[in-house]
Amino acid sequence: MLGLPTVPHSGDISGYVCSEYDSSYKPPEELAKFMQSTAAPIFVCLDAILLEDAPRLVRCLAEASNKYGLAFLLPADFQPLCARLAAPNIFVLGEVSTGKYRPSEEN
Repeated sequence: MLGLPTVPHSGDISGYVCSEYDSSYKPPEELAKFMQSTAAPIFVCLDAILLEDAPRLVRCLAEASNKYGLAFLLPADFQPLCARLAAPNIFVLGEVSTGKYRPSEEN
């Protein structure tokens, strides 16, 4: 035992490991500029509506961005929460279909 406090299970981490993608995809110019001007961003894929305190999460991400130079990509539903942020390393994506980036069924 490391003597760490016991934290109740409250969520799962999941995602995709993609080996194939649509190589013809070209990101919007604004996203391409963001990607070139920041450190490799962390994609936060959460549903803002389901969060207990989404504004607090956004404030924490902005603080981490400003303090540590981290960059974040957030889903479109975070736009209203990020509209007045002074955090240039946070980019809110438009509606993005992930269908092209799902793992191949050929395994």
